[in-house]
Formats: sequence, C-alpha cells, structure tokens
Amino acid sequence: MTSISLPLEFAQYPAEAANLLLYGSVGRDHLTRIAGAMLSGMGAVPPAERTVLGHTARDIFLSAWTESPLDGEMALLLAQTKLPRDSALPGSIIDLLAAYRQFWQPPIAAHPFHAVVGPAHALDRAEVVRESGQREPRNLFWKAEAWKLGIVHGLWDAARVCLLAPDWPRTLAPVRFLAQAQCHLALGNAEAALSCLTEAQGFFPGAPELVLRGECLLRLGRREEALDAWTRCLRVAPWRTNLVLRAYDCATGRCDRAELPPESVALLLYSYTKLMS
Repeated sequence: MTSISLPLEFAQYPAEAANLLLYGSVGRDHLTRIAGAMLSGMGAVPPAERTVLGHTARDIFLSAWTESPLDGEMALLLAQTKLPRDSALPGSIIDLLAAYRQFWQPPIAAHPFHAVVGPAHALDRAEVVRESGQREPRNLFWKAEAWKLGIVHGLWDAARVCLLAPDWPRTLAPVRFLAQAQCHLALGNAEAALSCLTEAQGFFPGAPELVLRGECLLRLGRREEALDAWTRCLRVAPWRTNLVLRAYDCATGRCDRAELPPESVALLLYSYTKLMS
C-alpha cells in the first residue's frame, strides 16, 4: 500500500514544496500543488535525491486523488501526469484510472445542470442529478455530483439514487464500494457499509477505507476493533490529524459522551489558505 513518507531532510525538498508542506498535508487541491511543486523542482536537486523526490511526489498525487476518488477530473489529471520512470503508478491504479476516460462525461453547456450551481440551488441540483443519473447510469459524473450532494449538503437520501444503483461500470468497482460505504454509513446502515468496505480493502493508497471501517465499527459498539482499524490507518497515513484526535477520543472513552458542554464553547478554525494570503 502506498503512503506518503518524507525520507529526505526537510531542507532538501524544493522550496515551494517545502513551504506548502508547512501549511498542511490534506486536501485534494493542496496536495496536488505540493506534488506538482516537487516534480517541477526535481531539476534543482542532486541526482541521488531525485528518485526519492519522485516517489514522494507520486504518493502525494495518489493521496490527492483518494481525497475524492469519484472526481474524474482529478483522476484524469493523475493519469496524464508524467512521473519519473522509476516512480510509475501501480498497475492496478493505472488500469482503474484508464476507465475514467470512458465513463467520465460532463454535461454539455446547455444542460439544465449548469443553471442550478451554488448552495442556494442544492435541492434543485439534487433533482437534476437524480434524473440525469437515471438516464445515464454509467456516467461517473452524475455519481460524483451525487457524492457532493451528500458530503457537502447532507442530501444523502437524494444521493443514494445514484450511488446505491447497481449499474456501475465493473472496472470502477473499488471506487463504487468506497462511495457506497460512505452513503450507507451516512444513512445509518453501518453493517451494509462494512460489507462494501470489505470489497474495497487494500486498494486505495492511504487506506481511506480504514477510516470508514473504524467509524462503522464504533457505531456498532465494537470500540476495540474501531481503534485497531484507525491505528492501522495511521501507520500508513500519519498525516491524518483529525483521525488522530478521533482515535484518542475512542481510546479514552470521550466518544461516548453525548451531553452538551455546560458552558459556552469557542471553536478555533485554522485555514492554510488564509495563512498563505
């Protein structure tokens, strides 16, 4: 399983990539920028370090994709990225990415979808996505939009029409099972989600299926198994800081506390994009 590692001294990385790493190590767009900065800066590092840098750039690109595996644009970008020969993608990933060329078909400019973009039109967009997904059941674009409806707007009842349909392209099975696991879990069916995750196990770099698996097990009252899943995930993806906090809450029993805090609460939100500006 691929995971991000930084085997070079921090100062040995290209300056732009090192600067971006200081801001964070999660987020599709941010990770893509880091990997791109590493590839573009390879000419400035000694030959002995280029192989390590190429491997790291590949792993970060893969982690960017697994942040949103239904995103065909990200998948096509990864498939078209010229990596060093000794840092090539795994064959299983290459085969899956190739399928996106056939099944990722964004709508034409005149399609009604483009008239319902934006948070204020989420319910209207859900209807367009549902109808379009039923007309084009193998078009991954509509499944990706259904995923966004669930993740961003919590409209999982609308998203389930596309995501839980049986007519996915067979070549995209790992993506299908990961998406369906998220949908089942959001709809309260942890057992069904676990079944899907078993099918996706071990395929994705960074082990995103273990994050979901731990959440399913916790909801089923299997705390020790949940903690084990998260621990295994953190061994290959130690940059998942939110999961570190979740695992701590699980290990200490804080996840069982359902009561509201007795006094006022202040939330500290950190945004690397604000820091960059």
